[in-house]
Amino acid sequence: MWARAQFSVLPRAFALVAALGLAGGLVQASGCGLRVADSPTQPLPCFNVMDCPPSNDPCIVSTCFEQQCVMVAAAQNTVVREQKAGDCRMRVCDGNGHVMEIDDGVDVPADDGNECTAAACNEGEGVHEPVEVGESCGERGVCNGKGTCGACLPGAERCEGNAVATCSEEGAWKEAACPEGRPICKGKACVRIRQIAAGGAHTCALFEDGSASCFGASGVRRGAYGAPPVPGVVGAVELALGGAHACARRADGTALCWGHNAFGQVGDGTTEGPRPPTEVLGLAGATAIAAGAAHTCAIVDGGKIVCWGRGDRGQLGGKPVGAAGKPPAIEVPSPLPASAGGAPSPVAGLFGATKIALGGRHACALGPGGQVACWGEDESGELGNFRPSSPAKPKPGPRPTPRLVSVKGIEGARAIGLGAAFGCALLEDGSVRCWGDNAAGQLGDGTTDARAESVVVKGVTGATAIALGAEHGCALKEGGAVVCWGKNDRAELGDGTTEARRSPAPVPGLTGVRALSAGGAHTCVMLEGGAVRCWGGNGAGEVGDGTTTDRGAPTAVTW
Repeated sequence: MWARAQFSVLPRAFALVAALGLAGGLVQASGCGLRVADSPTQPLPCFNVMDCPPSNDPCIVSTCFEQQCVMVAAAQNTVVREQKAGDCRMRVCDGNGHVMEIDDGVDVPADDGNECTAAACNEGEGVHEPVEVGESCGERGVCNGKGTCGACLPGAERCEGNAVATCSEEGAWKEAACPEGRPICKGKACVRIRQIAAGGAHTCALFEDGSASCFGASGVRRGAYGAPPVPGVVGAVELALGGAHACARRADGTALCWGHNAFGQVGDGTTEGPRPPTEVLGLAGATAIAAGAAHTCAIVDGGKIVCWGRGDRGQLGGKPVGAAGKPPAIEVPSPLPASAGGAPSPVAGLFGATKIALGGRHACALGPGGQVACWGEDESGELGNFRPSSPAKPKPGPRPTPRLVSVKGIEGARAIGLGAAFGCALLEDGSVRCWGDNAAGQLGDGTTDARAESVVVKGVTGATAIALGAEHGCALKEGGAVVCWGKNDRAELGDGTTEARRSPAPVPGLTGVRALSAGGAHTCVMLEGGAVRCWGGNGAGEVGDGTTTDRGAPTAVTW
């Protein structure tokens, strides 16, 4: 057994540290060398290091110096053989014969089997640090930067139905439903509604990204529950819905139409249908578009109007006939009917139109100075310009005409709307005047008498917009309230009843409206913030609440 003794480092780096036992007897330390125990003054001789007894201290080295065995301190940072693996520490000599520990960044702990951590040393401690965010793990996961395998990259977003799902810091998807004003999710964001449009038995919404979604009648009046997107509609800036077809005007002045096409109202040169969204042939530079029961018109550059579709009642307009070089003040009819499925043709003699509206089988345009010109069917005075005959010069009753006729009593109009067989104009002073059929009180004058000349809608002041359905009308008033009048057998007036109203009645509980649209027997509004409410006939799902039950009060659309 070797006994440990104190030592000191000499100038030549030698130190005596122990009395050692040899095979031939004991030795003891004395001065710089080893002495034989029986002869304390006799150094332990050696010829090489193998003659000297080994040291049992890891930082003391036994060596042979000048043929004498001596013990010296191991050099500083000499690595001690015995180490503990994976503790991020290294045992080394301090140069004075002692063992000390230092940090060892290479001596990392064993792998813990977690794909999202990596073994490492941190200030002499073994740790398993998280790998970088986004590293793959598992079958389809990604590391979340916190040492866990998640389903997604923290902060990532995606659409899940009509909701934006955001990836949490832990790597889990968390859904947040899109708000009413931005009801659908596209890409990574909820998209705002730009326009709501009602048709015969269907409704469509135009979104700020130029796409459109529709619900209600499709094909042969199949109810569409929910609001599926219309395929192929991109870059749209305006929607127009007719009796059973719809159109989208695009930012480049072209248009797509879809739906029923028996009279060529889709504008693709055929009468085949129903049609998917199809390019309107030859249409360019369109600045506005409108759809009627089975015909369609658009305003093009310069305020001209072109129309296509059904034309048997003069609703497509006629060709100009007049003195050479001079357009006639009033056009005369051209041969009717127009060929079904023909390309868009110009309405004769009409220039400077700013707005257009289409009804059942007639059309009207708003021109400079707020005057309104109409053409087409006139059986109920819907052209607004019937002049009674005198005994001296008897005249036939109203009849269809492709000629432009001015609506009597209308000046300073800023908006127009048409129903099945009547029309209304919003004047600059906020009043509304209507003309035409009035069997259900849709003229709002308190009677059911048809009017070939416009009459004032009772009690409507401060109106900012109007919308007409087949046989009812509505006006948006300053402050966001809505009043409606006319036919109400499908609850299209939104007053909670099915009683017809000969004069306007308020839609209860409806405030903050900024836009409205009326269809065949239903009505829709868009509120401040973009939320949509519809009511009325819902036999094909046109109210959009996911049912086919008529609704007598404003109802939220289920997107």
